[in-house]
Amino acid sequence: MRVVIAGGEKCSPQLAGKFPGARFVNAYGPTEGTVCVSVMAVDGPVSAASVPIGRPLSNVRLYVLDGRMEPVPVGVVGELFVGGSGVARGYLGRPGLTAERFVADPFGGVSGGSVVSDGDLVRRWADGTLEYVDRVDDQVKLRGFRVELGEIEAVLTRHPGIRDAAVTVHENRLIAYVIPADSEAVNNAALREALALSLPEHMVPATYLVMESFPRTPSGKTDRRALPAPEAEHAEYESPRDRAEHILAEVWAEVLGVERVGVHDNFFELGGDSILSIQVVARARTRGVGITPKLVFDHPSVADLATVAGVEAVRAEQGIVTGEAPLTPIQTWFYGLDLPDCDHYNQSVLLDAVGVDRDALVAAVDAVLVQHDALRLRSDGTRLWFAEPEGQGLEDAGGRTLDDVQASLDLVEGPIVRFVLQPDDRLLVTAHHMAVDGVSWRILLEDLAAAYDAAADGREIDLGLKTTSFKQWATRLRDAADENEIAYWNAVPVTEFPVDHTAGGNTLASADTVTVSLTAEETRAVLNDVPAAYRTQINDVLLTALAQTLAGWTGQDTVTVALEGHGREELFDDIDVSRTVGWFTSLFPVALEPGRTDPGEALKRIKEQLRGIPRRGVGYGLVHDLADLPTRISFNYLGRLDAPGGGERPLSPVMTDDGVLFGSQARSVEELGETRRFHVLEINGVVSEGVITFRWTYSRDLHEEASISKLSGLFLNNLRALIAHCTSPEAGGYTSSDFPMASLSTKKLNRVARRFRAQEGK
Repeated sequence: MRVVIAGGEKCSPQLAGKFPGARFVNAYGPTEGTVCVSVMAVDGPVSAASVPIGRPLSNVRLYVLDGRMEPVPVGVVGELFVGGSGVARGYLGRPGLTAERFVADPFGGVSGGSVVSDGDLVRRWADGTLEYVDRVDDQVKLRGFRVELGEIEAVLTRHPGIRDAAVTVHENRLIAYVIPADSEAVNNAALREALALSLPEHMVPATYLVMESFPRTPSGKTDRRALPAPEAEHAEYESPRDRAEHILAEVWAEVLGVERVGVHDNFFELGGDSILSIQVVARARTRGVGITPKLVFDHPSVADLATVAGVEAVRAEQGIVTGEAPLTPIQTWFYGLDLPDCDHYNQSVLLDAVGVDRDALVAAVDAVLVQHDALRLRSDGTRLWFAEPEGQGLEDAGGRTLDDVQASLDLVEGPIVRFVLQPDDRLLVTAHHMAVDGVSWRILLEDLAAAYDAAADGREIDLGLKTTSFKQWATRLRDAADENEIAYWNAVPVTEFPVDHTAGGNTLASADTVTVSLTAEETRAVLNDVPAAYRTQINDVLLTALAQTLAGWTGQDTVTVALEGHGREELFDDIDVSRTVGWFTSLFPVALEPGRTDPGEALKRIKEQLRGIPRRGVGYGLVHDLADLPTRISFNYLGRLDAPGGGERPLSPVMTDDGVLFGSQARSVEELGETRRFHVLEINGVVSEGVITFRWTYSRDLHEEASISKLSGLFLNNLRALIAHCTSPEAGGYTSSDFPMASLSTKKLNRVARRFRAQEGK
């Protein structure tokens, strides 16, 4: 054999090397050109990922152009346009397609001549040689990035252990199909690491399926559509490699309620949020891996987080904490509400106590009361103090109703928390809001269950080392004010919201609620799919939809909303409250300006506005009176209240009819009288049993139910539009806060992004 000519598909160096002694020619010619338009003679080994398609024949012109029909620089991938004598006049009987694909020669090679592209991507070398890269229709949009599958395949086939490769996208994940070069097994982890040396992270497949051969089309090309779909067990996953990664992966799986977590999974793309990050921190520290919530935000994969994890260094008082402390800002705000009876502002939860061992439950309750000092808190409105645990413990209902128990709390004399067994085998746990918040309930219920399990098994109860006491946190908080933040907070504009009845009151007795929910599938998308598009957190998404809704309602470009945060910010290096029970909630205003633009741009704008809040808002109450908030609409996302661990085991939460696990309670409506509500409109979101629900609480004296129903419906519509956009192929991109060390404005970052897109020819 003297001459071998290959054509029709990208030619691999391995194929060119199969014919020693023969002259090997790689010929390229699209269907729209007759017959070949370029050739490349191979005289020796090929070092490129594929055999180049060479240079144009003498009567052919080849242009490598971007999306604006401008030539791209040497080495940059562009779309190949063919002009010259061999170009056809068009597609028979397809005038529309002809007009789309056959265009006038932009560089005037021949008067009246046309150029055509059949959708091939190439790059030009410095010597003029052209290298085939991929098909335009083999280029995909993945999590905001444009990806040429051929580029990935080229790197794969350069690996000595791989003979051939094909890459596809399945369920928004890159899947690599490989044919090994020999009988040795393919090491997925080693292959991934090898690719990471040549490809950016978003182009590195995490799933590799080994095959003996690829399905082929009748013309012999790889039939991508016939490649088998990966099975569930082949989902993007790489197992932990050392002790820290194993612990972090286990903790993430527990907190997020997923079967397993790979080292490259993103915490927020798996549905994580700021509240869940605190649980991750607490559980990891009990197992010897010291991390902080900030580290989780800065290093959202197990692999990255493990590299910065250390050993727990914060020391906390381990005995029974007593003594005095000052009120925190949120506690001072509570007393400013001027409630008719401050003792009865509590939160409650019912637990399934069927079949529980009473003696074990007694021991568990005693252990929890010793472990968490805030459960023994007392207050007279000017200060806090902490009592001894004597006199508190498990109680029987003794004929008392749930309302009776909740009405029996006493901030001054105590107790402020009760554990009461009900006749129907349910355990009521009710605590004054002065001592607990949403994060505290998760800690409290986990410790109660762990203590009960140990006591029931005859083991010693060990709830681990205490974290910093609420007493010490409240004392240190007085020194955390930052006067440099005053100007920022003073600049937040006041927002007035429309009402249906201008003369109406805003009393607790007139409060009513409209409840709306996303579907389970929409909830899954919000938690797992949407964050990946613009590197957002769920609060960014929810607040974007809310800002769009309120801006439309008020007719204002900027709307100010009061946000409730968990408040457990990292203000001090020697303070750790990740496992401390108490009322840490922060309350602060945020001005939201979504702009009258598409969902993606609105989301990016709100994301940047939220990232600009100093210290996540915890400082507002240290330099301002919380009673003087410049808005009367509040928003609070409580997170996921159906975290794993409930359901079948003893002391699992019993969900109420309205799906709320716990909520603020006071005396009956008849006793509330004309006590004024602080907010005009309160919006609380929570994920329960796989569904995100929003409760819009308003005053019937100010708003008609129809108005709030319409408003909440518009909010859901905006939220669904964000879901649809963020899960569409055109979604994706970065914002300035993604590159904190670059000091790029959004305008400059967009300019850089446009430049890259232009170079890619898109």
